[in-house]
Amino acid sequence: MAQDFTVVQLEKILLQKKAKLESLIQERDRLKKKLAQLERRIAEIGGIIRDGHKPRRARRRPKNAKTLIEAVSEVLAQHKKGLSLKELASKVLESGYKTGSTNFQNTVYQCLYHNADKLAHDAKTHIYRAK
Repeated sequence: MAQDFTVVQLEKILLQKKAKLESLIQERDRLKKKLAQLERRIAEIGGIIRDGHKPRRARRRPKNAKTLIEAVSEVLAQHKKGLSLKELASKVLESGYKTGSTNFQNTVYQCLYHNADKLAHDAKTHIYRAK
């Protein structure tokens, strides 16, 4: 199966491989220069390209004067009879609390769950009250 090559044939194959490698390296260098030119043109127009990706806008977290538990406690203090989870979430948002949550009602539930010692929950009516 194995072919026996003479030294001359092996040297010729080696030279061909080296020539191919050199041409590939030259092609890579040419493409790098072309890419650098394109990136400069993009930057001139106003776009910034980093690592081959479009720039992303930084996602900023809303700033609130009060924590969520403080806002929830304040709303519940105003409603002595208590509120359901849905009503509570909407009242907190109406009070000016800012959020980026896609499911704010779930966020409020987690807040209530982790602060059960400060709040009362009626399991039958699903109403939350301040203690």
